[in-house]
Amino acid sequence: MAELPALIDYDGDWDAYVEILYAIYKTDLLDRRCKLFGHDVTVKRHPECKGKHEGFWHVIQGSDDAAVPDFDRAARVPWIRALVESAGDDGICCWQSPRQDRQGRKRVLIATEDFSYVVVVELRIGPRSPYWLIITAYTPYASQARKLNAEYERQGQYVHEDPDQKQTGAAPKDGP
Repeated sequence: MAELPALIDYDGDWDAYVEILYAIYKTDLLDRRCKLFGHDVTVKRHPECKGKHEGFWHVIQGSDDAAVPDFDRAARVPWIRALVESAGDDGICCWQSPRQDRQGRKRVLIATEDFSYVVVVELRIGPRSPYWLIITAYTPYASQARKLNAEYERQGQYVHEDPDQKQTGAAPKDGP
């Protein structure tokens, strides 16, 4: 894998920082569609909050209602596209979580080799992209990294299967 992009340091002005991060998020994930194993990665757009997509807030502050900024997570917004598009490369750990969401949907985790940063995408069946960006996590604690590493070792490297073909028995699609 190529070197990860530079972190975006917080300079003390939260509103300006959010604008910088959102511009990167928009460019990397909306304007130039991010691809995982050749498939678009969709982001949650609604409901909007403060003029920004809901998915953006999840990648910079998590999913709790407190809306507390996570500066370590936010600084890594430029890493999302780089990690997703490098899934399967040396130095990038990619595995399917043994846990599912409340609707029974599977999740794929993509992490740095040291498991300090994780991007979580959800596998969905349907006419849209099979992958949806759900959340990111910065894991500064060795115990968290060890848990992720152990899960990765148990699950093994994720191998993409076309979810439409697997679920419906349809023939593989031509083209990208």
